[in-house]
Amino acid sequence: MTMRLVIAGGGTGGHFFPGLAVAQEAVAREGAAVLFIGSADGIEARAAPRNGFDFVAVRMHAFRGGGLALRYVGSASFDFRAVAVRPDNSGDNAASNLFGGAQTTLFWNQEDEPGSLALYVWQNGGDGDRTGAGVNLDQDIGAHVTAFGRFGWTDEVDAGGPDQAIETCWMAGCECRGDLWSAPTDSFALAAGTAASHDATLEDEFVFEGYYKHIVNDHCEVSLHLQGIDKLAGDAARDLVTALGVRVNVWL
Repeated sequence: MTMRLVIAGGGTGGHFFPGLAVAQEAVAREGAAVLFIGSADGIEARAAPRNGFDFVAVRMHAFRGGGLALRYVGSASFDFRAVAVRPDNSGDNAASNLFGGAQTTLFWNQEDEPGSLALYVWQNGGDGDRTGAGVNLDQDIGAHVTAFGRFGWTDEVDAGGPDQAIETCWMAGCECRGDLWSAPTDSFALAAGTAASHDATLEDEFVFEGYYKHIVNDHCEVSLHLQGIDKLAGDAARDLVTALGVRVNVWL
């Protein structure tokens, strides 16, 4: 069976070219049939066909609407934030949905080793009413290493069709600062985790990533990134997919 892949997004090269790299790899590995969807005015409308891929333009516009954000700093060890956003899509005769989220963060500094714990919840209203929650933990270990852990959970969705499986994901890793190898402006990080479903027919995805970052000067930094996913989309027959890239940030 031929793999069929739809990639949506673009507008700028920073959004389009990562999708193009995925499309080219899917064709090389799987002989996939790839369709790009995006704006008729974006870079994708020209670059996708030029690279041999089908393209379909859809109507889209900038986000319109209003919202409210609140932040309360209780002390040096406590922080609370909340946000509510109501998109205004009335011009497209679409329902306006409310998105809300809240986060509480606790900070500590034990023996000059700072850490934080963030708890957050969110709800996306509308026909696909969906709720999620998560935990972020960061802890310095000595002067050169920060360990971190992430956990997220999303409930079932009923959008007029079959319910989607409850999904959970977690990731853990650490970042090492360059003082360890006499390069104080550099940093190195590794992380690994899984994305799981309660659907017994799907395997857990395994994800890993790493980067090495070098600060060239006050105006430029360069980082090398490696990412990989095993059992993509829960398919045990899928080979490990990896991506290697370089990011350059410049400040003027």
